[in-house]
Amino acid sequence: MPITAAAGRRLEDQLQKELRGIPGYLGIASDRVECEDRFRKVVDSLLGRVAVFRTLDSALTAAKAHRYGFMCVTLEGDILRTTGAITGGGQERGQKPIGALSRTREIPELEKILDTSAKEISELMEKLGQAKEEAAELEKMQDTQFEQVRALEKEASVLASTCAALRERRQARLARRNQLLEDLKNQIRFVVDSNRSIEEVREEADRLRQEAVELENGLGELLAGQETSKQARDGIQAELFQLKVEEADLNGRKEKAEADILRIREEISTGSARVSYYETQMQDSQNAIAEFEAENKRISTQIAVSEQDGAITRKKVEDAIARKEEVDQSLGGMLTRLAEINNHLTRLSEEGNRLEIQRVRAENEINANKNRLWEEYELTYTAAADLAKTIVIEDYKAASKQIVELRSAIKALGPVNVNAVEEYEATVKRYEFMSAQSKDMNESRLKLQKVVNELTAVMRTQFMEQFEIIRKNFSQVFSELFGGGKADIVLAEGEDVLECGIDINVQPPGKKLQNMMLLSGGERALTAIALLFGILRMRPSPFCLLDEIEAALDDANVYRLSDYLDTVAKNTQFIMVTHRKGTMENAESLYGVTMEEKGVSKVVSLKI
Repeated sequence: MPITAAAGRRLEDQLQKELRGIPGYLGIASDRVECEDRFRKVVDSLLGRVAVFRTLDSALTAAKAHRYGFMCVTLEGDILRTTGAITGGGQERGQKPIGALSRTREIPELEKILDTSAKEISELMEKLGQAKEEAAELEKMQDTQFEQVRALEKEASVLASTCAALRERRQARLARRNQLLEDLKNQIRFVVDSNRSIEEVREEADRLRQEAVELENGLGELLAGQETSKQARDGIQAELFQLKVEEADLNGRKEKAEADILRIREEISTGSARVSYYETQMQDSQNAIAEFEAENKRISTQIAVSEQDGAITRKKVEDAIARKEEVDQSLGGMLTRLAEINNHLTRLSEEGNRLEIQRVRAENEINANKNRLWEEYELTYTAAADLAKTIVIEDYKAASKQIVELRSAIKALGPVNVNAVEEYEATVKRYEFMSAQSKDMNESRLKLQKVVNELTAVMRTQFMEQFEIIRKNFSQVFSELFGGGKADIVLAEGEDVLECGIDINVQPPGKKLQNMMLLSGGERALTAIALLFGILRMRPSPFCLLDEIEAALDDANVYRLSDYLDTVAKNTQFIMVTHRKGTMENAESLYGVTMEEKGVSKVVSLKI
């Protein structure tokens, strides 16, 4: 692993703080590795996100709590990966490490176990398929039942809503009927008052006519004495004119009252029709309400019958409880005797357990003595019994001393490896195999190094050729865009051409030669555009999309760029995303989005 590519990622501090609260957490694996400081990033990159736990249970608890966001390992060799898979595992305590030869002997046995497991898995898969089919059928039945329940619930909801709506309509119609009756009463009162006013107006008109007749008669008499009472006649004529005006006013009021009477009669007729219509609707509502009330009575009857059945059932349960209490009382003595027998059995069971423990201890001691006999003397129990019958030891102290001397002599010989020949042959074969592999790898490495050197040489040649073409194109495009000046790109000296830096030196018209980074923002943008089109000129493309590359240019340079695009648009189709006026003026087609109405966008196109 290259040191420069090592990122050195570690678990977050907050996550480490949370892990410290989990029992069995020992730390991060990278912290348990000692290395030089310059290799610390490599260690952190490899082991910085691996948490170490004492047991697998602790690792599983931490991984589940943090959704398997990091890898966990245990002291027993278990590896809990971020996918949830568990691999590895250590040896049981007291066992010797398993070597390559032991693993080789275990392979056929494991293959047999694997075949058996595969058969069991296939059988289980078949059973699982059958169970899935049964589950699917059950789910279908369950869905059907759920649909039926939902349909019944919807029907009940619709009926309840209909009943409530009918009640509301009935209430609304009753209120409307009362309102119409009240309006009709008010209109009738108004008609009665209007008739009364008309009668009063008629009486007043008759009285005025009678007064007019009397005044005319008096006028005739006054005409005879016109010469003597001309002044009185003029007053009487004026009074007569006033009476005629009042009569005309009363006639107008009479006609208006008659028109009101006709209108009120029509409204009364219309109101009567509406009242009859609402009475019909109210009757229908009352019929529907009566039907619902009958249905409610039927349901209430069913509920009452169910309550009666429940009462009968409760009575049966109470009778059964009473009989049970009587049986319990009669069995009281038997239960006491049974408890005594159970206690006696318990004591016998405890005694049996004690004897079983003694038996197990005795067997363990016998097995320990047999193991000691085999480990120290390599004798079985039967062989030792046979020797005891044939050999008689007279002096146990001398025999024990001789045993100690023989053991010391055996230890002085050192460990004896009975499998040394087999291990040597296996080691020689492995050495020959590894040597052949190493030779092949060295040859492959040399071949790859040769190919890499050849590719690097070809890449340098091609790069220099293409670089020279881009260099010339850049100089030409720069002069065309700036209207003069010079521009050049050069490679850094003393370095590999494939890894060295590139300097851009430009000289706009009227300025001295300088590095591109010393130019203004607009000049740098136009220089970058010139380099872009220099590369594009080396290998033209039939289609090119530019996104606001002239945003940092002033108006004069925008028009220069537009004119240059006109010259190169013969071989390449350009689509520009822009908001600059100069670019849009020289475009052949314009496409934009407008919003004539709020929230409604519309695409607009224009050919110039």
